[in-house]
Amino acid sequence: MKKILSILEAQGVNNSWLRVAPFALAGYRKESYGKLTRLCRRKETLMAVVVAGVIGLYAAKKHVELCKKAIKAGRNSSRDSNRELKKYLDAIWRVYLLENSIDKQRLIEKAIGCLSGDLDQELSHSLTEAKKEYKAMIQQIIGAVQAGTGHSEDAVHGYLATFLNSIGCSTLGGKPFTRQNIGK
Repeated sequence: MKKILSILEAQGVNNSWLRVAPFALAGYRKESYGKLTRLCRRKETLMAVVVAGVIGLYAAKKHVELCKKAIKAGRNSSRDSNRELKKYLDAIWRVYLLENSIDKQRLIEKAIGCLSGDLDQELSHSLTEAKKEYKAMIQQIIGAVQAGTGHSEDAVHGYLATFLNSIGCSTLGGKPFTRQNIGK
C-alpha cells in the first residue's frame, strides 16, 4: 500500500484522495503493485492516474450503494412518511384557517406527491446517474491505460480486471471483474 500511496504523493494528488485511498485499496495484496506496474508499463504518472481512477471507482460504487439503501429505506419507511404527511397536512389546515385564499387542495396534492411518488422517482434517477458515473469511471481508466501504454483494448481489459481483483474491487453486483464484464 505504501508503494502505491507514494506514487500518488509523488504526482501531487489531492490530500482528500489520499485519505480515501486506504478504503479504496482495502483488499490490497503484495502482488497488486506488480500487477499495477505491468498494467502501466512502470510509468509512474499513468500508475497514479489508474490509482486515482480506482479511488474514483470506489467513490462511485459507494454512491450506488447509498442510492440503493435510500430506495430500500424509502419503500420501508411508509409509516415515517405517513407521519410526516400528517404533520404537513395539519400545517396546511392551520395556514388555511388563517388565510383561506390559498389553494389548500393544491398544497395537499403537492405534499402527497413529495412524500410518495416523487421521492421514489428522484431516488431512482440518482441511482441511474450513479451507475452511469461508475461505468464512466471504468471507461476513463481503460482509456488512460490504452492511451498511455499502447496496449490493445482486449489486453487492457484483461490486465485491468486482474489488477482490480487483486486489490479487492468488484462489480456493482459484487462479482470479480473479467475481460467480458469490465467493458460493459
